[in-house]
Amino acid sequence: LVSRYEPALVSEHLAWSTHDTVFLNDLLPLPYNEESLRHVVSHIVQVQDTIGRPILMENPSSYLVFEQSTMGEADFIREMVE
Repeated sequence: LVSRYEPALVSEHLAWSTHDTVFLNDLLPLPYNEESLRHVVSHIVQVQDTIGRPILMENPSSYLVFEQSTMGEADFIREMVE
């Protein structure tokens, strides 16, 4: 799709909406911890490599805080960008 239409920008929300074969109808927040960070970054790299360009990450879904979070939203995003 990106190759066909060549949009100026490609973006994705920092959220999740699937688990195994279940597809949910919402953008769900992430726990802000090292495990989530590694998972997100590996997927960003995979997408960027596949489409051959950088992507923009849109605002994260943030309507709850997980007990598993070990960093704040700003720190998580800062680490993700690095």
